[in-house]
Amino acid sequence: MKKWIILITIIVLFTATSNAQKVGHLGKRFLVNFDCTFSPSYFQPDFNGYHGYFQFNYRVNPGIEFIFSRKRTIGVTYTFSKTQFCPSLNLFQHSILYPDLFIQGFGINYKKYIDYYSKSKAPYGTYIMLSVNRIYYNYYSDIIGNGKGKTVALQLELGYNYLLFDRLRLSWGVAIGGTIDGFFVNLDGVVPVGLNPDGPDSFAKNRLFGTYFFGTKIGIGFLAF
Repeated sequence: MKKWIILITIIVLFTATSNAQKVGHLGKRFLVNFDCTFSPSYFQPDFNGYHGYFQFNYRVNPGIEFIFSRKRTIGVTYTFSKTQFCPSLNLFQHSILYPDLFIQGFGINYKKYIDYYSKSKAPYGTYIMLSVNRIYYNYYSDIIGNGKGKTVALQLELGYNYLLFDRLRLSWGVAIGGTIDGFFVNLDGVVPVGLNPDGPDSFAKNRLFGTYFFGTKIGIGFLAF
């Protein structure tokens, strides 16, 4: 993670001192963002231990973003979330056996604005974004024990940004992705595939994968300077 931060710092310093065409909006190129991503909990517990078509998890992502060309930005984010997971292949509607799963991490993202549906220019309009996150997780349970681990999550996002009053940015997007640890499926007794569950940690990783598999994001940002 430290290498990522150093790399981003170098890129920012280089682009900030270059003599490329004027970028940003009214001379401003840095944004402070606060995003929240909601992911469905159809088959796995949400943060309250329930699952279903109207249940969801959330992931909060504050961060900063730098406009380094007319249609491109880079950013760094901190992410945190809390959910629960089922530590067995038997999934009930709600159970006190579900441990809390705490998630946090750091990430970088690259955003490109496109003109297919609008006249886009950073920091507003239609965009695609690729994000990479280093995720750390831990869980606590008097029944199955405690555990912790780390993984890498990747997501590809398509969205749209609205700029109001030349300062305030509202954002909406949909994203797909996952973690690099793989996953297994457990739907109505189907034999698990992919990752073979070998203990609570496998089920925690499976829940984490589901958190990043699909999400809808809403966000607010401030064009600071």
